[in-house]
Amino acid sequence: MFIILCEDNAEDRENAARLIEEVANGIFPDHCFQVFEDAESCLKAIRKQPPDIAFIDIFLKEKNGIELAEAVRKLNPEVAIIFLTMSNEFASESYRVRAVDYILKPAEQRLVVEALRQCIRQQDMVTALTIRQRQETLRIDQQKIEKLESQGNYLLIYMDSGEVIRTRCQLKKIQEQLSAEMLMLRRGVVVNMDAIQTIKNGTCRMKSGEEIMLSRQHAKEIRGKYYDYQYHQVQKGPL
Repeated sequence: MFIILCEDNAEDRENAARLIEEVANGIFPDHCFQVFEDAESCLKAIRKQPPDIAFIDIFLKEKNGIELAEAVRKLNPEVAIIFLTMSNEFASESYRVRAVDYILKPAEQRLVVEALRQCIRQQDMVTALTIRQRQETLRIDQQKIEKLESQGNYLLIYMDSGEVIRTRCQLKKIQEQLSAEMLMLRRGVVVNMDAIQTIKNGTCRMKSGEEIMLSRQHAKEIRGKYYDYQYHQVQKGPL
């Protein structure tokens, strides 16, 4: 989860950054947070890696917050935008860029909590897996992941394209980000249930042809979760 704050007032920036970081630590444990003091530096920094959530002061110098929000949304159409301001003068304009919330400054913790929860309600933000790769933050579409496997201090992410992403990260650190279709077959191995061909007895056969042994201790529970998932998929419509 990549969150940004753009605020040109030093005191407001410090206060908002502290609150956002505190709240985000509880909701998105593996988030990445960056703070900017003007629109130009913000846009330059996020061009290659657009944010998932953007807190933006409406009364920015040079480029106002509405204009910045429009530019950010062009980079990521699904971004959740939350405006911070001293006045509700631009409240109606905030709807033009589909803002999730509008917080009057000084921001209060309860309002930041509610705004971030609103982001989760309005967008399925757990479908993207956020990891650090060297100096870069990667957002990986979980629907395109076939398998995740621990290998010592590294995590191997097998994509449906055949690509394998290797990153220095432990599986347990990203487990809270995993979406409902991800199923742990045994310690250190998680698969996308949409990539499973069948599960019989103690073996999972993937559509790729790979066979993976289930945890003996939890085999019954694993089969139950998979069958429940398949049932709900059928109820929703054709797979």
